[in-house]
Amino acid sequence: MESATTKYQKLVEMMEAFVAGQSRSRDFVTQMEGEFATSDLDDDERFSDLQLALAMFGAADREADEKKLAGECKYALRVLREGL
Repeated sequence: MESATTKYQKLVEMMEAFVAGQSRSRDFVTQMEGEFATSDLDDDERFSDLQLALAMFGAADREADEKKLAGECKYALRVLREGL
């Protein structure tokens, strides 16, 4: 049985890159939102704030959006590393 971080490897890598500040463009976030949508995580209530942060990124204050999304990515990474 594969681990959650292996199963969602691309999404994990994207969230890690965002948290590290390597890529925070709107296009990158749109790609990450697409990757999230293709996973089955969108049905998991623990990731609802991440889903909202992805959808709302760039709609308001950019700095606040980056901070919010980085926090949600950190939380999601922690949950995935703990094995769901």
